[in-house]
Amino acid sequence: MHKSISVGILGASGLLGDSLSEHIQSLDNVSFHLFQHRSLLDHSPQACVVHTDLSVFFRSIDSLVSFIPIWSLVNILKSCKARDLTFKRVVAVSSTSALTKINSTDAWEREYAVRFLDAEGYLSNLCSEYECSLSIIRPTMIWGSGKDLNISFIQRFTSTFGFFILPSRGNGLRWPIHHSDLLKLVFDLLFLDSDTIYIARGREQLSYYELVVRVFSWQGLRPVIFVLPLSLLPIAAFVARLITSKPYINISSFKRIDSTESQILYEKNCLLSENSFHPLQPADVLRPSYIARFLNKILRSISFLA
Repeated sequence: MHKSISVGILGASGLLGDSLSEHIQSLDNVSFHLFQHRSLLDHSPQACVVHTDLSVFFRSIDSLVSFIPIWSLVNILKSCKARDLTFKRVVAVSSTSALTKINSTDAWEREYAVRFLDAEGYLSNLCSEYECSLSIIRPTMIWGSGKDLNISFIQRFTSTFGFFILPSRGNGLRWPIHHSDLLKLVFDLLFLDSDTIYIARGREQLSYYELVVRVFSWQGLRPVIFVLPLSLLPIAAFVARLITSKPYINISSFKRIDSTESQILYEKNCLLSENSFHPLQPADVLRPSYIARFLNKILRSISFLA
């Protein structure tokens, strides 16, 4: 049985906060305090104390769990007075992007990785100064509830058009982890006196292509996947970036779909999820439109796609 502790959570309104209720109910001798920042926490789990004053929030907790971007956590801690930082345990969510993008050919991706690494380093030094134990968890592809940037994008596309376009053959291995599974791993780390950086992986290993095929099956569609010729990759990346205005969509990210990150595959400090890659709740699956079903059926009827 765990000793009684008071846990503060930053980022309860985000993706990882969607599963808070079920996990909070499963933990005994733990009181939870949530900090409300930009998003209202009107639907916060029962028995949680919601704070709007950061100083009061920090002085009310023994341990801190952060789901917000790790550089945002650093900025918050920098703005606080030393007398408020009395908690003795921190579990912070970072990202495997700190490893996978640091040597990218794309300048934005390298700078993105550096942001994670710099924030992790600062947080480690700060916790050491205040004699506070720190665990940093770097998850792989987080997904669920139709809110993530990876699986949900694939689902939105297939549920709208009935097909999908891959910029490569999708041979690279992935380990998608559902936000509910990641949340459990984070809470498990609360009770470990460990100053370690962990990678959190989904239990099932799939190629990116297999991942897309699995999404089709959830939606009751037969897979229709077009693979772009390599010669069209620069044009496709340029057009996608132009349409979406998203800096993380670039030729480097397209090429990475065909590669497996060895830093993740061979990492020793690795935490595995309980579940394989399948929906854990109704909100995880986006139902295809009538047009998507019609197009999917037409495309599958064409002999060279069958």
